[in-house]
Amino acid sequence: MGARILTGAGVAFVAAAAVIALGGGFQVPVGPWRISASSPARVLLEGAILLLLGELAAKARRTVRLAACVAVLLVAAAWDSETRRVGDGFEYLAMARNLARVQAPSLSAADFVELEREANAHGDSSWRQAPMPSLQAADARFDFPHFWMYSLAAAPLVAGSTAAGLHPAAGFTMLNVALVTAGVWLLLRRGAAVAAVLFAAILLWWIDKVHADIFIAALTVLALQLRERTPLVSLWLLGVAAAQMPVLMVLLVAWTASTYWAATGAVPGGHARASRRVLPGAAMAFALAALHPVYYLWRLGVVSPLGDTVSRHVPGVRAIVTPLVDPNLGILWFAPALSVLTVVGAVAAGRGRQWRELGPLLVGAAALLVAASQTPNVNHGGTPGMSRYGIWLLAVLSPLALRGELVAARRCPRLLTAAAALSVVCAAIVFHPRLGDAGVTPSPTALARVLWTRLPAIDNPLPEVFAERIGHTDGDAVVPVATERCEKALVVGTGGEVRWPEVCAPRPAPDACRAAGALCYANGTGFSSAPRQPAFRPSTSTSSSSAGRQR
Repeated sequence: MGARILTGAGVAFVAAAAVIALGGGFQVPVGPWRISASSPARVLLEGAILLLLGELAAKARRTVRLAACVAVLLVAAAWDSETRRVGDGFEYLAMARNLARVQAPSLSAADFVELEREANAHGDSSWRQAPMPSLQAADARFDFPHFWMYSLAAAPLVAGSTAAGLHPAAGFTMLNVALVTAGVWLLLRRGAAVAAVLFAAILLWWIDKVHADIFIAALTVLALQLRERTPLVSLWLLGVAAAQMPVLMVLLVAWTASTYWAATGAVPGGHARASRRVLPGAAMAFALAALHPVYYLWRLGVVSPLGDTVSRHVPGVRAIVTPLVDPNLGILWFAPALSVLTVVGAVAAGRGRQWRELGPLLVGAAALLVAASQTPNVNHGGTPGMSRYGIWLLAVLSPLALRGELVAARRCPRLLTAAAALSVVCAAIVFHPRLGDAGVTPSPTALARVLWTRLPAIDNPLPEVFAERIGHTDGDAVVPVATERCEKALVVGTGGEVRWPEVCAPRPAPDACRAAGALCYANGTGFSSAPRQPAFRPSTSTSSSSAGRQR
């Protein structure tokens, strides 16, 4: 009965959205009040949510209807947002624009000016970026740090959207919707309705963004779900994803070895059969992944421009687990239901000794976590708040989420459905595409604010995260810095002294915190050394800090 009510309400909202789009809105008097609606996109989004909730509540979930509800939700969310640049969006759009014209993905100096003029013609002044001299090749054209595979996939749609008079970024929105819907469809076919919906929910913010996160995550999910039916396609898709994001090469190697092992089976001549079926496909996958280093070696003489942006070091535990549990960035707080399903699936796979599946996934996840710990910009932009690396991690571990759903569906099906429904509603609020990029003016999340002010010793994040979130700045973070009432402060040693923010009263600190350049957290009356982050180079402020001499 509840499912029918939700579905009926959803249909009514979708019909109302059509009426608004055609007639420009309406008002309905209800006693002393008037109910008005003038935004068809907003009403369609609400209708899509109701339809999706109704389908989740139904006893018999239909794959086609559920996938259609997700697709409508994605389209409505994109429609209810505004096209704007975030993060590395200029790079991808610029390369796609050239590729759509059957030109090289590199840009001339004039191309930068022309792209900015085209974007401004749509009333969007955010698409502006100067060429990087370090990425100028011998032909005087400029490349970008990020590869063009995502742009190549979007190029035909960018050409179509431009020809239709739309913003060229609309082509990327179409590609993003198609990729997420394909991933959802495949998960639904595998019986993972809840995992499919949760997967779409955490990607909602990126649906209209010219950013490679959906491309990487969706291709990874598709690849890992297709091995049983089409192992060669599985490897090829991973090869494409690895070309865009080289760290996935580790997963590709592990997944290829596992696929070869699975193909040998326990039949006579298994190795010969695997050699015929898997090795040619693996060769093609590695050739696709090799496009990234080969292109940059040819153009710039380096394996990847991204190599210069990392700080190679042995990471600490906090750096490794930041994309998982950090209260500002961690997937455990932004995608709790999907995280729990993944953990349940990992435990089930471990108990069942499914090492052929579990091993490559854990290897790929570990590689991602280590790579994320090497970046100098952990508190990065291009996201509504959570870590981009966490999104990729959930994609890599998606087979475990599927397994976890199968386990949970047998033991607590109603709780599982309720978690999915709540996640959809929360995603429409927290991950709505119209929300701004949290990297522009970063602030602590509600959870982080509570921990830092009431239980400051509980959480000692990477210093970059604390300094940028408290200072509301992306880059050039100032240390020392503290919460408003100095419940938690990040202080720096100068060799004999500790520099304090003005809001804090200086007090004695341990010798380790007074060492030159040492970063420590002052948590109430206690001190803790800040997690090691070699790439963090804070600015020091003399106007907003005071020095307390330690005796």
